[in-house]
Amino acid sequence: MTKNFSQPYHRPPVQRPPSYSHNPPPYRTVPSKKRRKHKNCSCVIFPLILIVLVGGLFFAASQKQAPSPSVSSSSPESDLPSAAEEKLASYALSHGLSLDDYPQSLRDLLERNPETETFVTEYPLKKDDVFTGSLEEYSSCETIPLLMQWDQRWGYKIYGDDVLAITGCGPTCLSMVSIYLLHDTEMTPAWMADYSTQNGYSVYGNGTSWSLMSEGASGLGLEATELPLDEGQIESALDNGSPII
Repeated sequence: MTKNFSQPYHRPPVQRPPSYSHNPPPYRTVPSKKRRKHKNCSCVIFPLILIVLVGGLFFAASQKQAPSPSVSSSSPESDLPSAAEEKLASYALSHGLSLDDYPQSLRDLLERNPETETFVTEYPLKKDDVFTGSLEEYSSCETIPLLMQWDQRWGYKIYGDDVLAITGCGPTCLSMVSIYLLHDTEMTPAWMADYSTQNGYSVYGNGTSWSLMSEGASGLGLEATELPLDEGQIESALDNGSPII
């Protein structure tokens, strides 16, 4: 499902969040068959066992005399560090840091999105910075602003079980729509993350509840409508100037 947003006639008051804070397998015994009593069988079994033993000795001796050539194998390519890992290791070394200073989720982010290099590499140095400003540059925007989760102004903020750069796609999207329709430049992704958490829309381990886009949007003064995955309805909503998340 998608969400179609439009601005209603009256905007209810918004309860703003408080000031920011950074937070070997088992053996199986096979029963042997009962030996039948037969006087002539022992004369056959003994030579047979002797032949098997002698043959086994000859086979073992031949294996020792003709050992198979050893084969040396090189490490698989998967063991080699990736370009992202090399960049991270190089930055850490030159800034007195360790790879242990970087959460695995951020290493994976850099692997998937090379454009996050600055955000990820500078994480240990800037993760405690707190952004409390607004986005005045979008106060009179005529198009939806493009905001990234890994913007250093809010990307290091803890949201749910990780930093907003990893878990904050929902608040970031709703922030863009809110700034465009309501022209409220204080509704940054960081502000929206606090709004989501305080109203129960942040789901630990699973990002954001979809109800942030309906109930949460209504609380901000927006009207949200669910749309089916129908190309015609989506195009119609976009033609009418309604943002879709």
